[in-house]
Amino acid sequence: MLALTLIGCADTGWRHAQRNASEQSADRKACEHDAEADALATKNTTRGAYSADNSRSNPMPGRDARGPTPLEFHDKAELSVSYDKSFARCMRAKGYVQGHPADRS
Repeated sequence: MLALTLIGCADTGWRHAQRNASEQSADRKACEHDAEADALATKNTTRGAYSADNSRSNPMPGRDARGPTPLEFHDKAELSVSYDKSFARCMRAKGYVQGHPADRS
């Protein structure tokens, strides 16, 4: 769907002094779910509209498919920004701060 599917493998930079790794993972997943729902609701769309390959089919055999339009790229970028803001708001509401421990020396 969005680049957010890669979050599970990367260090997100969100820290909470009183939460263990398992709790942090559960909080992150809950915020991912809520942020996705909020972003999709803001765009009045569904997950299926973004999870499938929405490129137009090849209208002429032997030629490259046209792919997403600039407006489709813009919509996905807007959706990503909305998701990021909602995710950050959710994490802060749970008491998290963003940044790596080395950033706070």
